Amino acid sequence: MKRIQLKSSLFWALLSDTIYVYFNNGKLRKEIHSNNSKKFFSLLKFLITPKSQDELDYFCFKNKITNIEKD
Repeated sequence: MKRIQLKSSLFWALLSDTIYVYFNNGKLRKEIHSNNSKKFFSLLKFLITPKSQDELDYFCFKNKITNIEKD
């Protein structure tokens, strides 16, 4: 069964309404903007551990997260 997980070597942070992601060098951080950064960040935290597609679908349904593209 295929599992979905965030890359564990990346650091994720939510500051104000912006999500930041970076590796070891904080100067190379990238910003992620979304319509609802708090909700999107909750999804990212959920994906810290491997999840199945069914678990991901249920999480998104329960938290009213839409517009997730699938392969």
